[in-house]
Amino acid sequence: MLKIIQQNGLYFSLFLLSFFGVFIWQMRNDDLAAFFFFSDHRSVFGDLFFKNWTMLGEAAPYIAFTGFFLIISEKQWAWRFLMAGFVVAIPTFLFKELLAVPRPAVVLEQLGLLSQLKLVADVSLLTGDNSFPSGHTASAFCVWTLLAFRFMDNRIAQFFIFIIALLVAVSRVYLIQHYPQDTLFGSCIGVASAIFIEYMFRKKEAKDRQNIPKPTALHTVEPYSDIEKYIINNTHTTTVKPEVETVKMDSETV
Repeated sequence: MLKIIQQNGLYFSLFLLSFFGVFIWQMRNDDLAAFFFFSDHRSVFGDLFFKNWTMLGEAAPYIAFTGFFLIISEKQWAWRFLMAGFVVAIPTFLFKELLAVPRPAVVLEQLGLLSQLKLVADVSLLTGDNSFPSGHTASAFCVWTLLAFRFMDNRIAQFFIFIIALLVAVSRVYLIQHYPQDTLFGSCIGVASAIFIEYMFRKKEAKDRQNIPKPTALHTVEPYSDIEKYIINNTHTTTVKPEVETVKMDSETV
């Protein structure tokens, strides 16, 4: 697994910088500060952008990438994306059920603070006790991290792929659906799931390569045995000249 991280150094550097940046900000502010920050900086473009961008953490990318890699005959990558959705969903669901953290809208309503926020039009605030961790963020970081692995030799592609996943996490806070810590832990689940899937597939591919039969050396068949060579080399062929009988005719006539 360490090799996977080393081969994708830029992607993981960006991830760690963002993670600790948000973590430090969250430690210095209360859980609700981010909602008021975004409420004070809303715009028509921002509302429209994040309302649609958040969908990149749903099932559509998994389906799209699975189909795409099947079309271009990269079946191993198609299987990666197909399995990723199931792998990341298991820990996300378990944490949601075990921890049962109330959604931000529930807490804000109980504190009487929800009315002080500018809400995004046409976005229904989720309620219930399943806020932690962010499923959209976990899903986004899983699928987009896998795509980054596919383009590990292209640093520009990896940079923009990371930005895609990061903005999904931001969208969940912007839309008042999750706390920042929900997205932090969700991103960790997504990245860990992607690393696990990549590791398992690499291990399988390495095993398959070992099971490929090695080509046997071609043996040259000698046309003659040693005895036959000896006989041929020591046999002298002689040319037999046919005897020509000459008939002498007497000059005398009988």
